[in-house]
Amino acid sequence: MFSNLEIRVLVCKRDIEMCLNMVNSLRKYEEFKGIPIFFHSDGSLDTESENVLIRLGNVHIVNKEYADSKILEYLNDYKSCKQYRFETNKLQIPAQ
Repeated sequence: MFSNLEIRVLVCKRDIEMCLNMVNSLRKYEEFKGIPIFFHSDGSLDTESENVLIRLGNVHIVNKEYADSKILEYLNDYKSCKQYRFETNKLQIPAQ
């Protein structure tokens, strides 16, 4: 039914519990049990947090450094976008 579906979630260490609840609530339904979930780290996930998510099964962690390097490849031809993404967009949300 959902053969090409994947779920992608931006996650921070503070919200691990919410992610666990989200995955468990989706996987109550047979249709969602085999769907891969990609958690994109905001840079705050440590090894312990990643291991908690990985234990859910069929989960992939995309770390911030990897994502930044991949998007940089695409933005090299778009100077303004690259500048916005890597230089001027410095939203900092304090951890709680």
